[in-house]
Formats: sequence, C-alpha cells, structure tokens
Amino acid sequence: MWDKPKEEEEEEEEEEEEEEEEVEDDEKEEDDEEERKKKEEEEYERKRKATTTATTKKKQRKGRRKNRKKKKKNAE
Repeated sequence: MWDKPKEEEEEEEEEEEEEEEEVEDDEKEEDDEEERKKKEEEEYERKRKATTTATTKKKQRKGRRKNRKKKKKNAE
C-alpha cells in the first residue's frame, strides 16, 4: 500500500528534474546564440573599420601624391 505513493513521488521528482534540465538546456542555448550573435557583430564592426581605415589611408596617399606633383610643377 505504501509502495505506490513512493513510486509516484519518485516519478514526480524525476519529471521535475527532467523539466529543470530542459529549462537549463534552453537557457544555455539562448546564451550561446546571444554570444554567437555578439561575436558576429564584433567581427563585422572590426572588418568595417579596417576597410574604412584602408580606404581613408589610400585617399590620403593619393592626395599627398597630387600635392607633390603640384609643388613640383610650380617649382619648375
């Protein structure tokens, strides 16, 4: 007679543990996805800045070359 309630309690405890594990797994997956998105965004920003910097430097070099040519022509 007492065996059934104990078995039911054990089953309920097991179900609760499984639910807790599922919740923890879901939270971990969400955290992993947020971290992945954050890394992707950081990588995008890093590449964008690198491209912008390279473009800016290229334009600066081009401008300096033009200025040198102008100075050279004016000196002659």
